[in-house]
Amino acid sequence: VCLHIIGEGQNYLALKELLTDSGIDVIGHGIVFDIKEKMKIYSLCNLAINVPKEEIQSTMSLKSVEYISMGLPFINSAGGDTQCLVENYQIGINIDKNNLARTIEQIAILTPKELRCLHDNTVYLYNSKFAKQDLNIILKD
Repeated sequence: VCLHIIGEGQNYLALKELLTDSGIDVIGHGIVFDIKEKMKIYSLCNLAINVPKEEIQSTMSLKSVEYISMGLPFINSAGGDTQCLVENYQIGINIDKNNLARTIEQIAILTPKELRCLHDNTVYLYNSKFAKQDLNIILKD
């Protein structure tokens, strides 16, 4: 397992140390705003992760929209619209906060074919609900 991290949030160093101690390779890319650079990094990944802070009550994080626009399925802990999109369009895995072991198992047993299906579903969602649509239509939906 190799984890690519974009950003350097308040818990970055602790997370990196925990992952490294668990035998996971971590590549820190620092703060990246350039979308082409992000695309290069995302192209190396099978899944992204969307874990907004608990105190943020967003139903649709910008991070999840970015992942969807890149066709990158993700592991999600957010509720609201993001949780519904992950479930309804099968664009990733929602974290079961009551049974993390189950979530880890779901991720660990994903086959290349299933990962490809998640990717295809994410591309479909983006093209059908987000791309080239009027913002008023998107918000109405």
